[in-house]
Amino acid sequence: MSRATTAGSLPQRRRLLQWVRRRYGPDSAPLSLHRRRLYILPTAQGLVFALLVFTMLLGSMNYDNAMGYLLTFLLGGMGMVTMHHAHRNLLALSVQPLGADPVFAGETLAFRFRLHNPSRLDRFEIVLQLGAHRSAAVDVPAGGEALVSVPVPALQRGTLVFGTVTIESRHPAHLFRAWSWAHLKVTGCVWPAPAPLAPPVPEGESGLGEAGAVGGAGEDDFSGLREFHRGDSPRRIAWKAYARDSELRIKQFTGDAAAPRWLEFARTPPGDAEQRLAVLCRWAIDSQRAGMSYGLRLPGHTLRPDNGQAHLERLLTLLADFDGAHSDGER
Repeated sequence: MSRATTAGSLPQRRRLLQWVRRRYGPDSAPLSLHRRRLYILPTAQGLVFALLVFTMLLGSMNYDNAMGYLLTFLLGGMGMVTMHHAHRNLLALSVQPLGADPVFAGETLAFRFRLHNPSRLDRFEIVLQLGAHRSAAVDVPAGGEALVSVPVPALQRGTLVFGTVTIESRHPAHLFRAWSWAHLKVTGCVWPAPAPLAPPVPEGESGLGEAGAVGGAGEDDFSGLREFHRGDSPRRIAWKAYARDSELRIKQFTGDAAAPRWLEFARTPPGDAEQRLAVLCRWAIDSQRAGMSYGLRLPGHTLRPDNGQAHLERLLTLLADFDGAHSDGER
């Protein structure tokens, strides 16, 4: 019974949202909630409260009890005042999306919002909702602001899009639920999760240098040692230093800076597109940590070699938006 009811309520909710969107159209940020944008209905507790007051009224009428009438109308009046305050708690509140920082698949994407309260009254227990995901309740001081974060599990790579933000409150007493829908498009980027284990980056054309050889220009000019990172060529391991202190180090040469590393989808180990993207993600992170210059070659996309956090994020975003259908011919 409950499953059927839930399944039946989803199309009704979708039709209601479509009607509201047609009525108001897309919203622009920041959005201020005026009276015609607010809706209010009793909660389950509110319905129980109303049934209790009605039962008390019947009892008072049956016994013609003046004290019963007094208590019944007192509780009924309190319910009406509670409804008024629940509605006013959202009135004139403004909401502005602030975006979300990219995360890896399997982590939690935090969509941030700013709530502004221009009135002289404090606002309490404001909750924001994206789909089935809700934020913690926050209070917004009079004339002040509050930051709200809606956590959304990032189950798979790609761009996560929500077209509707629900703003609601059940303050005071949780007898009524006041809410509004804001048609603000919010997006978040989910990078592919890096492979826990990945083979070294293939050498040659997409290895350590454009010329395809490890011993490029400047190989004879030794400049020092650095820490070993996954993907480094075994030919550059300082074996004498390893025999001395059992720590892997890589020999660096003055010509290394002119030898960018190419990360190519076509040279990843065989597997489905998601596994190959995970390997590329691991190679990119390891190359960034090693301080190397690296580029990316995907079917239909090329990112020139560079280094730095901004370059890494551009590369990971390309991996996140990559259409696996374009890789069918790459094996």
